[in-house]
Amino acid sequence: MYWECIYALPDILPIVFPWDDVTALDALAVDFEKRSNGTLPNCVGALDGVPIEIQKPFESEQPDARSFYNRKGFFSLNAQCLCNAKRQFTFVSIEAKGNTNDSLAILMSTLGQDLVNGKLPSPFYIMGDEAYKGIAPDSIICPYPGKLLEAKKDNFNYYQSIARNNVECSFGILFRRFGVLRKALTVSLLGDKFIEGDASLDAPRKTPGHAVALFMACCSLHNYSIASMCLAMMKYQSAHPSRSMMMVPANLMMSTMTLSYTPLRTSCLAMPSTMEKAI
Repeated sequence: MYWECIYALPDILPIVFPWDDVTALDALAVDFEKRSNGTLPNCVGALDGVPIEIQKPFESEQPDARSFYNRKGFFSLNAQCLCNAKRQFTFVSIEAKGNTNDSLAILMSTLGQDLVNGKLPSPFYIMGDEAYKGIAPDSIICPYPGKLLEAKKDNFNYYQSIARNNVECSFGILFRRFGVLRKALTVSLLGDKFIEGDASLDAPRKTPGHAVALFMACCSLHNYSIASMCLAMMKYQSAHPSRSMMMVPANLMMSTMTLSYTPLRTSCLAMPSTMEKAI
């Protein structure tokens, strides 16, 4: 029953990016624009990868266990995640092994392929770090490289990092909320066999495997928790319209984590050429 529930959660609470829904994309962009004080319009997501620590795979499951060993010194899966300004995940993919870099891992996902094929409508774009540079440059905006940049480029990098920081915050909330992710997952990388009693290694199995299913379930519950707390916040404000935000109960304020905005820099920004077209 336990694993049936884990596998069912992503279907009950799906994580979906609204490729063809311009109204939903506009809503995502408005939230990011508010966070940047209006300096970054049309941003609809923040992209990054995170290692999901696992125990060393058994040779019977994965003959090439070394490929799961990452540069940080532990065995892992590479999860590619996209989030909105409320720190909810809008896309999650765990297709890559731990030693795969983000630029390759994103291309192994449906999100990466859709971005490369130009599926994200103009003028929308997502923010990523330098690891994604050169991948779908009209859709993934990366920071200017180097240090000691001129003021306009430095200011752009500042706001770009603020937008991108949303996905880092999402990871922090997720790992703090679900303690099982703070240590190596000891579950199988393979799913249960469909046919009970079939002892063969290549017997048909549930996909995507217990470790991936567990992480996806945590992401679905993470999104549900934030949505629930946002709704509770709105209900509280409707019931107490005369109270300032400083009087909101601490548990609501800490749980939503959507009320902080970016200090505005007074000097202008230098947008990458692809972003100038988007804006």
